Amino acid sequence: MLSLSSKNYNAHLADDENDQILPFWSASCPSDRPVPTPALTIPTQYSPSAKALNPKINSAKIFSPIHRVPIELLGEIFDQYLRMPYERGSPPLRSSRICGSNPIILSHVCTTWRAISISMPILWSSIYISKPKASYLPTIRLWLERAAGCPLSLSLSQSYNAGVTEQTATEQTLSLFITKIPQWRHIELLFSGDAKYEALMSLSMDAARMLESAHITTTFWGQGIADHLWQKIYRLLTIRRIRWDYAYLSNGIPKHAPWTQLTHITGFQVHKAKLVDFLEILRGCEQLVDLDLSEGVPSDQVSGQAQPVLLPNLRVLAIATRSQDSTPLISKLILPSLVSLETYNYCYPLPLSIACVQDLLVRSACRLEIFRFRDRHAQEHDVLDFLASPPCQSLTELELLCPVTDRIVNFLTLSRDRMTPFLSYLERFRLPETMFDL
Repeated sequence: MLSLSSKNYNAHLADDENDQILPFWSASCPSDRPVPTPALTIPTQYSPSAKALNPKINSAKIFSPIHRVPIELLGEIFDQYLRMPYERGSPPLRSSRICGSNPIILSHVCTTWRAISISMPILWSSIYISKPKASYLPTIRLWLERAAGCPLSLSLSQSYNAGVTEQTATEQTLSLFITKIPQWRHIELLFSGDAKYEALMSLSMDAARMLESAHITTTFWGQGIADHLWQKIYRLLTIRRIRWDYAYLSNGIPKHAPWTQLTHITGFQVHKAKLVDFLEILRGCEQLVDLDLSEGVPSDQVSGQAQPVLLPNLRVLAIATRSQDSTPLISKLILPSLVSLETYNYCYPLPLSIACVQDLLVRSACRLEIFRFRDRHAQEHDVLDFLASPPCQSLTELELLCPVTDRIVNFLTLSRDRMTPFLSYLERFRLPETMFDL
């Protein structure tokens, strides 16, 4: 495109503006000089007439692709940005514990992005605060204001040995959280010291009518004080997901937990419980969808006449064996909806009976899609028999962290001249890379 002077800028003018400019151009130029393309600027002598033209067009907005991205798509981009995984050096205020970004950064890019990010309360509906400080309070207050009426996910994590300054900032942060208690959907409070927080201890949970999920760590509080807080949560009819810390469970399984309404239980440390008592608790958990027993399981035997436990909705199960045998528990479960199963043997000196896992799948008549198995003592023939069994043929993801022999490799290798009759749906597969993976 052409311009009348190298000092002027090029701008793509509208048709009606071109119609007004061309007569001026023809009158001021020699007849043999060609009329240029419409990208023109107006000579100074015609500036009075130029005032009657339409406002100048911002060429950056015309030619920059980012200005042509629909707002809905930008919203999706912002949402995915906030899901970026945590990395060393991520800000202490971010959207969640496992993510490494926050929406404040988006609002500092340009005025357009700022307006869009502020107009999307969902971007501000989740906040994680690492090592609370008084200097964070104005930002936290602004963050919560921008969340408007959205359900909130609020997380706070203290440093390992929080001092008086951090404890004071924690109390002030909790006070800000409490102003939004009707909007609580998920609350995560990871306390490291023995300090008690009046704003929390005196809180009535009756207003938390949306609270579905709670994760609270009260390692040094003492059983009675921690239970006082948890019982407020147990009384909520909306609570569905719970994660306890090991200190709270050290004195046994909570007696007043709302078992009948829970769908997700994480970090369930029950290795000190009697198996018969634990099975009785599971009978009341018919709504369970996800059960994490990665902190250990009961290992005592039960009578052969003990009835199996049916969990009709359970889709995800994780079991870890540390100093116990998980076979007695697994042999009493029926899980028709099971999709994902993890069985880890960390310290138990004997191999996990993978045959009992196979029996579980047959007994449940489920269609297992994900299986993660870790056992440094696993026997070759047990692993091969399991992988060749009918219940395994629906697997789409397999993780085998166990001794891998040549026979196992040959079994899992697809030959060029024929299709393997096993694991035909498998999409993801992981073997141990080093001995430290076992």
